[in-house]
Amino acid sequence: ARSIVAPAVFEPATAFGCFTISTIDHMALLLMPTLIANLTKLAPGLDLKIPPPSGDNVDLVAQGGVDLAIGVYEQLPASLYCRSLYDEDLVCIVRRGHPVIAKGLTLDHYTTLLHLLVIIDGQGGSIVDAALAQCGLSRRVAVRLPHFLAAAMFVAESDMILSIPRRLAHRLAMSTQIEVLELPLDTGSFTLSMIWHERQQDDPAHMWLRKQIVNAVE
Repeated sequence: ARSIVAPAVFEPATAFGCFTISTIDHMALLLMPTLIANLTKLAPGLDLKIPPPSGDNVDLVAQGGVDLAIGVYEQLPASLYCRSLYDEDLVCIVRRGHPVIAKGLTLDHYTTLLHLLVIIDGQGGSIVDAALAQCGLSRRVAVRLPHFLAAAMFVAESDMILSIPRRLAHRLAMSTQIEVLELPLDTGSFTLSMIWHERQQDDPAHMWLRKQIVNAVE
């Protein structure tokens, strides 16, 4: 019904309303400053809402609770569209002055350190644990929490280590007392994507929003 009465052409300069984008905190840090700056300049009447994360947000998108979601997705319902944004891999962060920096971070050193693990829903392991298991190794996860940014603050004030996406690590190193080290383990890469429901595929406002997100990533 909304699409029937919606304007055929979206005019961002005169548009009013609110876009809702669901994503995790580290993607909000990397992407949203540029996106918000562009929205302020190009569409000053539009607002942006980022709700609390809830798992992978697939159900939220399918049910129409958000305009789109950004994250890592594999299996998706046929009713959802997906657009890849960029590929990512993992690195490690430790506090500046950590003893492991001078020693060099080997796999043996990595497994003997205390680890933080960011799990959005508070349960399960990670691709790091899966890769370690293939080598017959394990690690001690001393702290589990659902927030990347809080985890980085814990690292900066302790001797623990955290494995996080590379772009996020370098962004945090600009403003936090941490050092970025290569992960001594092959965990492969993963792709960050945005997803949306087929009902919004041809909506002019939604198409414009998707273009702004791609521009911000680029």
